[in-house]
Amino acid sequence: MIPPTNNRLKLVAMGLVLISMVFAVLSCDLNDLIGNGELSPEDQAATGQSLLETEIAGLTGATDTPEPTEIPLPLDCSGATFNLDPAIAASVTAQTIPAEAGDPMMTFTIHPEYVEYSFTGYALSNTFHEPKIRIYPVDEFVAMVPYVGNIVADLNQLLLNAPSPPTDGIPFLPIWNAAQMIHAKESYLSFQNGSGIRFLSQYGQAYWLINNHDLFYTYQGLTSDEACYVSAIFPVSNPALPNEGAPPPGETEAEIIAYYDTIVPQLNALDDTTFLPPLGTLDALIASLLVQ
Repeated sequence: MIPPTNNRLKLVAMGLVLISMVFAVLSCDLNDLIGNGELSPEDQAATGQSLLETEIAGLTGATDTPEPTEIPLPLDCSGATFNLDPAIAASVTAQTIPAEAGDPMMTFTIHPEYVEYSFTGYALSNTFHEPKIRIYPVDEFVAMVPYVGNIVADLNQLLLNAPSPPTDGIPFLPIWNAAQMIHAKESYLSFQNGSGIRFLSQYGQAYWLINNHDLFYTYQGLTSDEACYVSAIFPVSNPALPNEGAPPPGETEAEIIAYYDTIVPQLNALDDTTFLPPLGTLDALIASLLVQ
């Protein structure tokens, strides 16, 4: 889990207090035993270890299974916890992105305040997209950009009907000044307090070969109360794809569309483990997500 920084500090402080309590108790117990002549010097080390284990178990309830944490509703979309596999990245940082009024004529410049997770030491470098998880408050986004209401409604309908595979463009946030060129490897996937769909995609402002520089894994989901929208973007690569983009084969639009119609089943036929990072590893991160 990646808890907020202030929670990690609280855990460290609690740990220091716990250790102080343990050694205070140990000091009293050992002094009593040694003072009464009940322990030889040779037995003191072993006895200290036994007392340490007993006191820690008693203070922490080590034998008890903790109850699952329930997140109160409604959610305020103020953050999330999730498991980060080192095969994906070395570390993650969270920041609050301020709201941006932007230009009403360019909706991709407008967004509410939201929480963004960025990854360092990611499995791939020098890609067009950066690995990100964004948690958007739905009502605030719709109030600023009414069109987002259509995206949320379309995603809800998609998850309800669950066509396999989806035949139309898949709802997507953030809003980009580019078009969804393909979607492939679609899979409906739930996280701890919501559901969504993951897929591979590539966006562009012109026709372009599907390639390792621009291809990405994305997850588009909603919390169960539909208060928060989850958007995850992770660049991925595969040895079967060219490393860089270029105009696709063909001179007419029909020939270019035929290329995309051919590349999608080819992507679908590739094993999930041949991608970097492996798609199943990214799926596990999403499944562990708990929005707060």
